Amino acid sequence: MTVAGQVNDNANRPVPGATVEVIVGAPSGQATITDSSGSFSLGGVTVIVGETKLRASKEGYATSLTDFPGVPAPGYTVGITLWSLTPPGLHPGEYTMSFVTDNTCDLPEMARTRTYSATVTLPKYSENLPPERQADFVVTLSGASSFVVGQDISPTDSLTVHAVGDYLRFVLDPYDFGGYITERLAPATFVQLLGSVAGSMGTSGVSSLPFNGRVAYCVKSSDDVIPNPWKGPFGCSSSDPVYRSCSSNNHRVVLTRR
Repeated sequence: MTVAGQVNDNANRPVPGATVEVIVGAPSGQATITDSSGSFSLGGVTVIVGETKLRASKEGYATSLTDFPGVPAPGYTVGITLWSLTPPGLHPGEYTMSFVTDNTCDLPEMARTRTYSATVTLPKYSENLPPERQADFVVTLSGASSFVVGQDISPTDSLTVHAVGDYLRFVLDPYDFGGYITERLAPATFVQLLGSVAGSMGTSGVSSLPFNGRVAYCVKSSDDVIPNPWKGPFGCSSSDPVYRSCSSNNHRVVLTRR
């Protein structure tokens, strides 16, 4: 089969200049270098299921081994993660996290800036992982009026942040395991935060990160934020009696160490 794929770091950024090599299979030792987008192609390779492995390496990253657990389908591409050896700039502890909307947004004042206490911890599953793979963090939010949580496709009060050195990335997505934020501001009144946050931490203990996404504010006809879970993303809807939203790549998240 033609073996091709993508090499990213654990924050889902492409890794150019990585070496990808066949170490079990035919031709063993065949190698290539990822391009500027992290993509690679090794050409025709005889894959021995359960034995063929790909080794990906680059200076500054832990070497990765990837196997083929089953018979690849035509057009199958290999996804490889390289973990940086640079220690993450984010550390377990207590922070303040503020979501600040673009100043051009037409939103009520109470929805323009939402500030929460944020407790950063390492997930339990990482305890036995190598040090370089202890770079994904759980951020638990508190201090809101109340969060809407607990649905299968769920709003959340807990985020998963991926760190590569001083670079942080997390996603607020109704169809992502990380979930998104819906806060109850008052009876039948909600603010909802969706999008992606990615950027480098500051060195002063205060970091302002770009937030590309949507901030929605709504007043519903009742206090039920999820009237029908089968009609798409939960929370605020344009059919609500009061609904305003602002999509922008100029929102910010301010993370401050306490």
